[in-house]
Amino acid sequence: IAYVHTPINFTINVKEAGLGDLVLRSNVRKRARDSRIAPEFKVVNNEDGTFSAEFIPIYHVLHNFDVLFGDSQVPGSPFAIQVIEKPPEISHLLSSDLNLILVNQPVNVYFTLREGESSSFISANATGHSTDDAEVKIQSLQEANEYRAHFIPTNPDDYQLEVMHHGKHIQGSPFPVKVVGMGGFEDTKSLDEVHNPPIVQAKHPVNLLLPIEYSSSTLIDVHIDGPLGVTVAPEVKDDKKSSYAVYFTPTEPGEYLVHAKKGEDTLRGSPYRVMVKESRSDATKCYILAEDKPLFEKPQRFGKPCTFRISTANAGPGTLNITSRGPGKADVKIFDNSDGTYTCELSPSIAGRYLVDILWDDQHIDGSPYELNFKPRKKKVITGLDLDLDNFRVGVPHRFKLHCEEIGVGQLELMCKPSSAAEITVSNLGNQSFQVQILPKEEGRHELSVLYGGNHIFGSPYNVTFHERGDASKCRMISSDVEQIEDGHDHVIFVVSVQGAGKGKLTSHVDNPQSGERQEVTIDPLNDTDYKIHFDLGEGTEYQLVIKYDGEHIEGSPFKLLFADESDGSVCRAEGDGLRISHVGREASFKVFTEGAGQGELNVLISSAGGNVVEAVVTETDTSEYNVTYTPTLPGDHGISIKWGEQHIPNSPFKMKSYVPAIASNLFVVDPPSDAFLEAPINFKVQRKISGEMKEQEVLEIHAKSRKEQLNGTVRKQNDGSYTCTIEPQIPAKYEVSITLNGDDISGSPFKVKVSEPPKPDKVLAYGPGLEDGYIGQEGNFTIETDKAGTGTLSVRVHGPKGDFRINMRRYPENDRNILVRYDPKYEGQYTIDVTWSEVHITGSPFQVNIQKQEEGVNGIEEPSEATEDLT
Repeated sequence: IAYVHTPINFTINVKEAGLGDLVLRSNVRKRARDSRIAPEFKVVNNEDGTFSAEFIPIYHVLHNFDVLFGDSQVPGSPFAIQVIEKPPEISHLLSSDLNLILVNQPVNVYFTLREGESSSFISANATGHSTDDAEVKIQSLQEANEYRAHFIPTNPDDYQLEVMHHGKHIQGSPFPVKVVGMGGFEDTKSLDEVHNPPIVQAKHPVNLLLPIEYSSSTLIDVHIDGPLGVTVAPEVKDDKKSSYAVYFTPTEPGEYLVHAKKGEDTLRGSPYRVMVKESRSDATKCYILAEDKPLFEKPQRFGKPCTFRISTANAGPGTLNITSRGPGKADVKIFDNSDGTYTCELSPSIAGRYLVDILWDDQHIDGSPYELNFKPRKKKVITGLDLDLDNFRVGVPHRFKLHCEEIGVGQLELMCKPSSAAEITVSNLGNQSFQVQILPKEEGRHELSVLYGGNHIFGSPYNVTFHERGDASKCRMISSDVEQIEDGHDHVIFVVSVQGAGKGKLTSHVDNPQSGERQEVTIDPLNDTDYKIHFDLGEGTEYQLVIKYDGEHIEGSPFKLLFADESDGSVCRAEGDGLRISHVGREASFKVFTEGAGQGELNVLISSAGGNVVEAVVTETDTSEYNVTYTPTLPGDHGISIKWGEQHIPNSPFKMKSYVPAIASNLFVVDPPSDAFLEAPINFKVQRKISGEMKEQEVLEIHAKSRKEQLNGTVRKQNDGSYTCTIEPQIPAKYEVSITLNGDDISGSPFKVKVSEPPKPDKVLAYGPGLEDGYIGQEGNFTIETDKAGTGTLSVRVHGPKGDFRINMRRYPENDRNILVRYDPKYEGQYTIDVTWSEVHITGSPFQVNIQKQEEGVNGIEEPSEATEDLT
């Protein structure tokens, strides 16, 4: 690994290599239209048998370095070095575990970019759990090349703060940030009064950002009081620029108070309360199975789901959630294998690089986010193929060069016995370098002498064999294919047979007419008669492939090759209201997106149930984007067929209904509901603003949708001219309900309804000494568990003798579905305790409790009194 614009230095030792020339060159894969030239090596002879070399890469791509000595590759050459963008210097106080911060308190991540690098390569966003995404600004600072990502949360919520450089997460990103509501850290305030209180899990590190600006002369002193004498060793950190943070790991559940001082002065708001609940899940115990991890290390084939498994066996109870971010949408499916593992399938809509967030109970597992790279489909050959040549063939020139400057001045001579067996030409290139051409004329075994300065060179004379020239007309193409290699490039492969062609040499090259460049071709023998010719496909779509056998074209050479992407309608998508509804005489529209679908033609056919064809006008508005408009002439059901090439796109043909235009604003929704329970229909009314009857061609329809369900409602006309509408959801979720008249929303549509599990009073448990007989002065405490009771309102009413007393209800920190109830009876007598869940008595309620004095006395007759407390 090396960085772009940063020198790469190394040393070559040639002490035992003898005499020869050292040659270094870089091979950089770049686009054919890229006119930049790769920089050369700087080489220094150290005069001790070693050379020092320096190379400064300017491309952030894979570099192959050739190191040759005496025209031969040194061991290990070529060397491969992946050159990447140099990461910026980063400074921040965020932890990858959990960051606690008070609402409206700033969070900063500082960058120092290299000279000339643009801040546009930095991006950041903060995604809220229950609120909208928060704004994160990229700001330039006074120092040169200094920037910061600046985030001021204005709403209490749990955020995922992502900070990216060149599209990749910086170390630790995304950062979980828990923004606590006003007063949330004050130990005098009830947690029930705080929006998003500071409740964390035991044994999970916590990072508390302090509300004080950094100063180099400031000393911050911190100590933490834990529950039941638990001691915690905090670590105080600063970013040398703006902030301080306290990092600690609570070990037991309970209340922790963080005391912080600046010198001798207590910081504003100190001590800071953090409530710790029992850790029920541990995302660090989750992992991707070892046999599936290699999937994230190599490109995946686009169009085929990437399937991997995750183990959560030792992570405790929790929920697995997987999301992705990339150039397109990705469909994620999760299957519980019921053995502590899950099988996950991820299918992107278009090819490219995707970041996959894997969370267990809202906590990233180790290594998350993971990266998956989906490569486009390979290209296919529409026409053509090519092959090549061999040494010392009768009638085929054989050429080579000789460099003799190390030997000294002399004359080069070549002689063949008999002389009639070959025609030899020697050309002096200067500097004691020579070009030699040998043209064999007679088949057979011959003696070839090479002399320099009248003396045989080492190995001369040579015994060579001149073979009969091969018959190129007997060579033929066997197969062709295109496969995708790991770096995402397409690799073209041809197989040629020379069976029956005699001995000869196969040679080949490929030309790109568009760029004028000649592509490198590799020839590998498969057996005695078959050869594989292969090369990497560049940016062009047209090529000319030359295949020769002993210098003669084989049949069909040169081949004209045309490459094109396979058309794939399955990656296309269509969007727009015009796919569902339209109105007679009005223009309707929708869009079709074809990115990643390869070469093809968009075909749209719209027809009514009776076969009437509606003209569709297709306009290409952008690369891989089309706008389709049409105007229906008849009401009723229609079909919309959309094909890319000969293949239907997903969900085609679409069902569309055309309506006669109506005035939807004359109708309105009466008191639309916002909350409802399962197992009970949701009913609401629709009325007219202007009295009158609905026309024959007017249709009132109800549709409801959530993330997992879409359903239709029913409409019943009432005697007073209104309409009763009903929907019956099957799963708990947030639904968007639309009421349309001939396809147009009426007033008040759409609206949202939250559907919850119905309250289950029989699942509420109450127990404790406060529900049993007792004595005056003895506090009545009991616990109520509502974990399995669904959504509801808990009400506790205590009836007793005259005299006031206090009742208090409080949630347990480790489980907010468990309630502690306290009441203080001050008079003897009979007490009745009513415990209801959404106004229905739970099992055992009302409870009868007899309170007595510690010593026997005379009971007076008192007037009844009661205390009441409700909690939702």
